[in-house]
Amino acid sequence: MKLINKNLHQLLSGMCIFLFIVLVLDVLLGISSRAIGYPVRWTEELATFLLVWLVFTGAAVAYREKAHLGIDLLVNSMHESVRPWASLAIHGLMSLIVIFIFLVGGVSVFLDRLQFMQMMSTLGIPKAFQYLSLPVSGLFLLAYLIESLGDSILTIKKRGKGDL
Repeated sequence: MKLINKNLHQLLSGMCIFLFIVLVLDVLLGISSRAIGYPVRWTEELATFLLVWLVFTGAAVAYREKAHLGIDLLVNSMHESVRPWASLAIHGLMSLIVIFIFLVGGVSVFLDRLQFMQMMSTLGIPKAFQYLSLPVSGLFLLAYLIESLGDSILTIKKRGKGDL
């Protein structure tokens, strides 16, 4: 699982870098085209689309790199003997949130928007593809959460604190 997640992480990190570069270039094009009096109309909508994808995929990258400040602060604020159990509980709860909100909810919103064929006015693509960022990032998050759950279980077993 770790090897698969490592490869997924490299793919997702590369995607985030690509999205960020395209976002910066898009915003620069929008600003410079307005400055010379010939605004490119689609730059604002593309920036929104890219930012949504960057936020959700970036959240998965941050989680994998243990750069999500809230989770670390909560677990590290607890007594050493409780940390593995707290980590297990937090990752389990997060898994449920990802399954129901990102995956089930995200797929539902995506299919709903796809059914109504709501279009992005200047880009001419279905708005559903913007919402697709939820289930896609949810899949990455769930893979990383499963790895974290496994790590927590191994830590608990090594300490001899429980029979799982």
